[in-house]
Amino acid sequence: MPIVVRLRFPLLESGHFTGRASFEARPVRAGIPDYETFAGEFDPPEHPRRREWPACVGRERTTMGPARQAPWPGRNERTRWQLPAPLVAALLTLLLVLSSPPLVAAESGVAFRQLSATVAFPEAIEFTLDARAEREVTRLELLYSPAFSPVTTVVRPPFQPGRELRVLYRRDMLTNYLPPGLDIHYRWRLHFADESWVDSPEQTLLYLDQRYSWVRTEQGPVQVFSAVADPSHGQAALRVTLATIDRFHNAFGLEIEGPIRVVVYGSQRDLLSALPPQSAEWIGGIAQPELRLIVTGVSPGAGAETELRRVLSHEVVHLLVAQATRNPYNSPPAWLDEGLATYYQEVEDARFGPILERAVRSGRLLPVRALNSSFPVDPEQALLSYAESRSVVQFIVEQLGEQRMAALLQVFREGVSYDEAVQRALGMTLEELDQAWKAWLGYPGDRVAGSLDRTPANPPASSNPSLLLIAFVASLVLVSMAWRWVRARSPRGRQPDGRTGSERPSDSWLNHHSAAGETEAHG
Repeated sequence: MPIVVRLRFPLLESGHFTGRASFEARPVRAGIPDYETFAGEFDPPEHPRRREWPACVGRERTTMGPARQAPWPGRNERTRWQLPAPLVAALLTLLLVLSSPPLVAAESGVAFRQLSATVAFPEAIEFTLDARAEREVTRLELLYSPAFSPVTTVVRPPFQPGRELRVLYRRDMLTNYLPPGLDIHYRWRLHFADESWVDSPEQTLLYLDQRYSWVRTEQGPVQVFSAVADPSHGQAALRVTLATIDRFHNAFGLEIEGPIRVVVYGSQRDLLSALPPQSAEWIGGIAQPELRLIVTGVSPGAGAETELRRVLSHEVVHLLVAQATRNPYNSPPAWLDEGLATYYQEVEDARFGPILERAVRSGRLLPVRALNSSFPVDPEQALLSYAESRSVVQFIVEQLGEQRMAALLQVFREGVSYDEAVQRALGMTLEELDQAWKAWLGYPGDRVAGSLDRTPANPPASSNPSLLLIAFVASLVLVSMAWRWVRARSPRGRQPDGRTGSERPSDSWLNHHSAAGETEAHG
């Protein structure tokens, strides 16, 4: 049975991809070539004098420093007054703005004859532009962004400057990975010599895996795309998703921010073929909260609905927790995120109970603070981390109440530290939470690896310092005597003239030995 984890795919450039269970993905820029960039989403300036600064690599930005207090032009020597420094700075800024060439949207002088994009999943997206401009186009940019993403990718594809533009640009999506099931908004931007520009009308591309036929089912805020021809498969996925949303809403009063899109492949193998290269083979589902997207793979037939309940209820909770705690500073700790997802999933993982019990009996529970960040890579430790996280959430909900859990989610939305959030919502420190949870489990305490429960009544004789010293001296004497005996018996220990190896031979013997050896070598 595949393990269900949440992988949040950062939007990366130039061959970089990161993914792991239970960690927050921020828009990342890494290894960007000079001709493209990641930037926060920006819109064309409305005022003709306002500059637009897309975050292009290598572009310099001019910042105005403090205004220099200079005398007013034309004053005589007896004039002692001068304008206040802030006013001088404001006047200088106004002069610079008025004298600088505007970077504004040009009047419509471009006829866009073709704007299209086709998907060749997972390898590429092919963007096509066919346009005619009244003036020469000096620079061309393609801007695209997944729906709900705060990041816009800006690409400068190769083209021939001029008035007639026929461009076919193939975007490598193996390197610039995006999960299937997204709406991608894109537009072209044409720049002219006077630094003005024209945008094409924005287009939307449904980025689906074209290797399969998809059955679409939707209700309320949920849209399901199923690669299984039987419509009941997609309907089951829809029911599970809606039920999880309702259950979480009833527990904590949280409203879903839709639409939520669920993509269901016909098997786990098909799912793995849609993930980035070198993804772990045990992945059974992924969630991308920032894009409101879930992707999984469940085979139809007997047990399909049970597996859909296990996978989708887990992943939906991740989306809900991300929306409930969203802030610009941090994400909730892994123990809270994964603990809620495993506690509220409809089908419990049967492995969690036994591994948690073994850790309690052996005194090897991980502290809650160690579960703040990503879980260990080791499979057994990772499984224990999931089991402990579920147990901590169970303790809070069942012993402190769902109101405390709702308060904890609300505090995290303020972007406070983990310690402050736990203190404010639960009225205890993180260490006190750890102690209370372990006491609830009946935990006997941590044990050092290899330690024994009994203490020997009498220390062994080898621990007596005097005996150890005598044994050490005797060992040295025996080693010395053995070494002398071996040297005396060695064939190299006695020379041809009867001297022992300890006696220094004369130089004449050395010269003779070398010469004899040399003669034998040349034969």
